[in-house]
Amino acid sequence: MPIINIYGPAEGVGFAVVSGIINETGRSVTFHASSGIVTCPTCLGQDPFCPMCGGKQKIELLYTRDEIASVRWKPSEDKRYRPTSQIIEGDCQIIVVFSDTVEDMLRNCSYVDVDERRCVVDKWYRKGSPINRVHIVLYEDKDLGGTRKG
Repeated sequence: MPIINIYGPAEGVGFAVVSGIINETGRSVTFHASSGIVTCPTCLGQDPFCPMCGGKQKIELLYTRDEIASVRWKPSEDKRYRPTSQIIEGDCQIIVVFSDTVEDMLRNCSYVDVDERRCVVDKWYRKGSPINRVHIVLYEDKDLGGTRKG
């Protein structure tokens, strides 16, 4: 019986294919993340009626980052059946190309704008071998009263 050698793609080809697919078929989503909490630059924490901090003295510095992502909305009440229970896995799943800064951004993410809807990050998974993409599970945000982190 002859020996058959099976070779995988060269290093970097898998990443190029995945990023090409996401960039070609995806659409723009906006991540809103925190870069830290600082003393209010307007009143320096001295004005209880400050329009910037509302008298709280500290404000959270939010930044936005646009990414191209493959977006999949789930139909309402789409259930995944497992031997132990029925689990509804998020309202939306997005896939972005992996980079060194994606996970830091996700750890500090307050919310994500997807198709003009505000969502919060529930969890994320690294995928690929070597890692070339990140699957992110989102829930539509029901509480739009203030900022929140993951």
